[in-house]
Amino acid sequence: MKLNVKVLGLPELQAEIDRTTAELRAAEDPAQMAAAVPILEAWRSRVPVLDGNYRDSLTIANLGVKGAAVGTAWLGEVPREEQPVMYAKRLEFGDSTMRPQPSARPALEATRQQAAEAGGDEFRSVVRGRKPRKRRLT
Repeated sequence: MKLNVKVLGLPELQAEIDRTTAELRAAEDPAQMAAAVPILEAWRSRVPVLDGNYRDSLTIANLGVKGAAVGTAWLGEVPREEQPVMYAKRLEFGDSTMRPQPSARPALEATRQQAAEAGGDEFRSVVRGRKPRKRRLT
């Protein structure tokens, strides 16, 4: 038995798939950034140092298709040896002269659900037509 099938409207279907794909991709970055905000805020609140350099260096970087990253950034006015990027690992994990003072891992664990909800909310909102929120990271 031979069956012949003719699909009508294939170009329109492809155009709709392309449009939907573009809308979903446009919502990815804002959703990833929204998910990172609760983690950043929780991390900043847990930083164990008093000088503020470490806290001030924490930021969110948009990595595009790879997501968003929360971490330390280089502070231009701070000498190299005092850059948080140089001692963040030592604070988080400790070494032979210092006990660990973790702040990143507890922040992530404490906000995992909140981050997922924030990202999901932003994704749904953007897909439904609202412009992505402009986020002020202070």
